[in-house]
Amino acid sequence: MTAATRTNNSGKRKPYADLVCGKTLARERLKGNLKTYFETKGFIYKNYFSDRQIASLLEQVWVQSDNQGRSIIRQQTGKRTYTTTINQIAQNLEIVAFKSFALAGVLLEVPHTVYVPNKGRWLKNGTVLYRNTWRKPDIISMVEDLSWRMNDRNESSHRPKDWADLMYRLFMPKLMSRTLSSINRGEDIDVEAFKEDYLNRELFICQFELWLAYACFSNNCPNWAPLLRGVQGTGKGTLADVVLSEFLGEDNVVKILPYAIKGAHGNQVVVDKRLVIFDEVLDKSANFMNVLKNLITEPDLSVNPKHLAPYTADTSHSTLLFTNEEMPMAYSETERRFLVSPWMEHEEDEEDTAAFLWHSFVPWMNNNNQKGRKELGAYLKFLVNEFDLPSTAYKTPWFYETCYYNKKADQKDTFREWLDNNETGQSGRKVCFRLDLLSESLGVPSAILSQVLKEKGYNRKKGKPYGRTSETNAWVPQGTTISKCELSSRCDPLTEMENHSKSNRF
Repeated sequence: MTAATRTNNSGKRKPYADLVCGKTLARERLKGNLKTYFETKGFIYKNYFSDRQIASLLEQVWVQSDNQGRSIIRQQTGKRTYTTTINQIAQNLEIVAFKSFALAGVLLEVPHTVYVPNKGRWLKNGTVLYRNTWRKPDIISMVEDLSWRMNDRNESSHRPKDWADLMYRLFMPKLMSRTLSSINRGEDIDVEAFKEDYLNRELFICQFELWLAYACFSNNCPNWAPLLRGVQGTGKGTLADVVLSEFLGEDNVVKILPYAIKGAHGNQVVVDKRLVIFDEVLDKSANFMNVLKNLITEPDLSVNPKHLAPYTADTSHSTLLFTNEEMPMAYSETERRFLVSPWMEHEEDEEDTAAFLWHSFVPWMNNNNQKGRKELGAYLKFLVNEFDLPSTAYKTPWFYETCYYNKKADQKDTFREWLDNNETGQSGRKVCFRLDLLSESLGVPSAILSQVLKEKGYNRKKGKPYGRTSETNAWVPQGTTISKCELSSRCDPLTEMENHSKSNRF
């Protein structure tokens, strides 16, 4: 992959950061190919191709390799992308010349397609062209007409009332009504407990809104995912269909079940989407968790599309999880990728929730003058402009209710983090480690430490570390020798391990 991905420490990925607009290069190269081809045949290409037809070719057609290394013609029309032929192109685009000449070699060829939101059909890295399969949502034209400059900061920075009503119904159900009922009955209430619960829920809403804002109105991708838990009919589907699909475009959102990402072609399901929604999540397997972690945080994915050549793609999607289960997955307290919601339930009952959604919120979003979309879009855009996205998910009180304690996995995760912070010594050189000393100091079995060291590319070698006169066996970073490494003396205990709950909640 020639296009590089950039990541930063603010919880977001920047896919295909090195790709720039290639529209001019694509047009000039196609015209040059046509001119050269027709001149060798003794014809003038302009006699056979209008500017409209050339524009149609640039808009719809390109060439890439299949899984046998053969060049095939691909065409994108509307929601479909498919393999086609010269004759079909000639018929669809009314280009008679294609029927007379073998022009397959004239069309623009790409190493593979890319998916880059908010950029044009053709992108380039140097002289290499890429076809962008991102589909512009219908609402973009309206969104672009909004005043993103926030001339009226006070209006744009306020949470719209109808949106606030949805948030409070989703994430603060019965909190106020239960408290008021207790007061009316003359019951004593724990004011501090109520205040803490309210503030935790409000903080969750703020974090969720910020994730939502970046998912919808930033070219960068969040490195963590909300996990929304609750009973059916509370509004999770409305959030996906009426808010996210509208702002991102229906074609750019996919709702799948956990099993859909398993198998050789699993990544193809998500590689050309802006948002991946996992519905009905209930999978406590280590395999699912590993795949999910990669989808959320890894900057690139290996893609093996059916009948096409495999390639590595920069990830351009955000991830959202829905579940009707209280504890849907297996992760430890060291996990930092999930923003776990409070349990979502009906304020009164399912009929009351449905009435609010379909007689209040949805009409506000879908009214003729786009009032709801404009207000919510301006608010979310304001959040992107004014606030940085946290690098990891906020660990809500409900996060600890849903995780479990796995001592071995916990020790591995914590040691990985410790190792990342202790890769260089006091001299500024790379550090090597004696396993026995490391195990004794950290209080972690040698077998676990050696597994992580191998994962990180360390190798066991014998020799004299830098500044030492005697030989020793040590684990040395990949690509260096033991003589160039400082023997680590920073083996502080992993104190954070001592704070973890030892109870298995499953």
